[in-house]
Amino acid sequence: MVGGMFEVSQNSMTLSDIKTIAVNGDQASVALTWKASRPGAELHTDNVDVYTVKDGKIVAAKIYAADIHQENTFWGN
Repeated sequence: MVGGMFEVSQNSMTLSDIKTIAVNGDQASVALTWKASRPGAELHTDNVDVYTVKDGKIVAAKIYAADIHQENTFWGN
């Protein structure tokens, strides 16, 4: 998944801020700020990601975007 994100963003995607990390059992929530650009589109968004971790690996992710329209426009959804 991340490889595809770097491809669409033309390797410009950066994680510019990690605000909060909270853990409860096998889940972790993280407040993140992502930035990326490509011709015709910019991304600068705050997200809350909730990861499920098993055996030290992320096995599921639920993403809550602060600006879903900006996300969809950037990623072409």
